[in-house]
Amino acid sequence: MQIEPESYPENAVLLIFHLLPDGSNFRTAISIDASEGGVQFSSGQAFFEDVFILNDSFWSIDIPWSNPSRIMLWLSINMEGRFFLVAITGTLTGANNFGEMFANPAGTLSYFTGPLTGTTGPAGGISLSIDNSGATPKLFVENRLGSNRLFTLSTMGK
Repeated sequence: MQIEPESYPENAVLLIFHLLPDGSNFRTAISIDASEGGVQFSSGQAFFEDVFILNDSFWSIDIPWSNPSRIMLWLSINMEGRFFLVAITGTLTGANNFGEMFANPAGTLSYFTGPLTGTTGPAGGISLSIDNSGATPKLFVENRLGSNRLFTLSTMGK
């Protein structure tokens, strides 16, 4: 096993564990983003991260796992009764990639295409978006809940 640090923008360090399954070719087994503590397993099969998002602000993450994708996203917030289950499927193009499986409370998630600004979606809710304008698609999460909140995101799939 090899531990390899890599530089990312804003001095974030990504710690990657490589396995040598056949004696000559390395394969990434686990990636850990040291700046935020997010853990990603090979091929994006699982990702878990706690993210503090200020009110009227957003957070984003690259989605390098696969395109077309087959992702199930569980999202919860540090507010009583706020939790969501969403599928992200198909060629990553935007709002049409989201399939809401469960939302509590209902009607509080909005879906968009392109980068979010922090005030893109309706007040009192949460906005999700796919932006594919760069080399790697990004998932955006926007907090319009009226206060700063801790979001927990977990994915399964590719």
